[in-house]
Amino acid sequence: MCSLRGLWIFKADSELRLVLSKRFPTVEKRTACLHGEDYSPVPTDREMHSLFFSDVLHEREEREVPPSVPPLFREEFSGAAFAWDEYAEACAERPWPSGPVCALRRGRQILWPVVFIYRRGFYLTALVGLQRRHCPMKVRAIDFPEITAAFQVL
Repeated sequence: MCSLRGLWIFKADSELRLVLSKRFPTVEKRTACLHGEDYSPVPTDREMHSLFFSDVLHEREEREVPPSVPPLFREEFSGAAFAWDEYAEACAERPWPSGPVCALRRGRQILWPVVFIYRRGFYLTALVGLQRRHCPMKVRAIDFPEITAAFQVL
């Protein structure tokens, strides 16, 4: 069964623009009852735009060379070793370290799982309603059929 708490479609132009949003109040009420004190309400459109933009699209990349890298390979990890082609970067599909399933932090609250895909200039984004309690730091996304079903909806 797929339960979406919220669905957002963003257009990726020169800036990220919200095209459509939809909330599902019945799923939201069920999630609130199930999670009790751990419940995080669905963000407003403005909050979701800001969270998705900052936490997913512009997450900070590590520039530090890990100390465990042998000296022979350190040059490949240095910032000057890679060329930046802005046009190629804009056309390339970006690999997100957390994958297309991520957690968004809003203060002390964690919104998880948030799933997204990029298609034809649009980010299709959904906040999934899970049927059981969870701890995002101790589980794998693959263990939840609701997440797989959410990708089918997107």
